[in-house]
Amino acid sequence: MPAQHASVFLDTGYGLLVRMTTDTAGQFRAPLVSRDYPHAIFLICVPGGMPRLARPLENVVNVYNVSALPRHSRVRSSLRAEGWLGSIPRECLGDSVKR
Repeated sequence: MPAQHASVFLDTGYGLLVRMTTDTAGQFRAPLVSRDYPHAIFLICVPGGMPRLARPLENVVNVYNVSALPRHSRVRSSLRAEGWLGSIPRECLGDSVKR
């Protein structure tokens, strides 16, 4: 099921964090140029879902699956272990479900 209006954060790898939101079809477009691809990473935060980290692929449409947020999840430590180095936006912590 597509996640409408989910928060997506793009870390270009150069200290710039870009915030995006999925559209009504659950899609987003990232403002990346070729030199950004090796360093860029997405943080996809769906309300009620476990935040998902993903690396972009150039000129490819991807589907990112998000699992339900476990009851006793450790979002911060999980994202750090997966490689997210920046600050973790509130939308990704599971305590700010959008209504």
